[in-house]
Amino acid sequence: MSKNTSSPFQIIINAIVIILAVLTAYAFISEFTYDEYTDNVLPDDITNLDEEIEDFLLDLDPNFEDLLENPDNSIQCELVYLDGNKSSLSDESNYKQSVKSVVYITAEDDDYIWYGSGSIISSDGLVITNSHVIEDSHKVVVTTYEGRHYEVESVPAYDDLLDIAFLKINADGLDPLPIGNSDEVSVGQKTLVIGHAEGFLNTLSIGNVSAVRNYDSTEEGENIQITNPISSGNSGGALLNDKGELIGVPTWSLEYEDNIFQVQNISFAVSINDAIELLNNSQSE
Repeated sequence: MSKNTSSPFQIIINAIVIILAVLTAYAFISEFTYDEYTDNVLPDDITNLDEEIEDFLLDLDPNFEDLLENPDNSIQCELVYLDGNKSSLSDESNYKQSVKSVVYITAEDDDYIWYGSGSIISSDGLVITNSHVIEDSHKVVVTTYEGRHYEVESVPAYDDLLDIAFLKINADGLDPLPIGNSDEVSVGQKTLVIGHAEGFLNTLSIGNVSAVRNYDSTEEGENIQITNPISSGNSGGALLNDKGELIGVPTWSLEYEDNIFQVQNISFAVSINDAIELLNNSQSE
């Protein structure tokens, strides 16, 4: 009896069928995992808030692109700076003091809704975030720590290369973060990041400055490299020093940017000095 053997061609066909089956199964599992995440991982208070924001979005006019194309450089807001002798805070005190100034930003286009973070920097409603949080959106909502929702009424300054945007909401009596001096940042100093990592509101991560990188050649300014983990949703949030001063705006992580999953804690923030310079230049035009 002759032994039945497969031809090389048949082996290749079988291999292709197996690969396609594995890829199909992976796609199914990935979709299932995402659904499980959105349905079960985020706690009720966050899913309820997201639904509330979506209802708020329904009543807004889709005019945010017009605001981006026509920045309002007439906005004059008073920023807060601390006394140079301000002492360091414990991590717990720093968080409790600062978290009230971190906002939840929701953006929408014709097909999607996405989320990011921002920081209040004036009591009358000036908010700083990353430009990529709100780019290409038709509607944008800013939700404060207390759960109040605001439509963005103007964009005082915006730079997609620097990855910074300033948003103005119609509000008073807010708690602004004090502005620090990023020129004084030194390698090794402690840093706190507050944002909404993967949709988990008001998440704190603690790390250190690991380097200061210059990207002037690409007009991206100075980036503060930090060991604080940054996840999707942290973008636009607050990078704080140990006095509770805003020294940068978290913008990207090497892991998320290049999908290099073995890389950890290589994150970057736009320096606050570069961001404030953008605002000042816009107001002087």
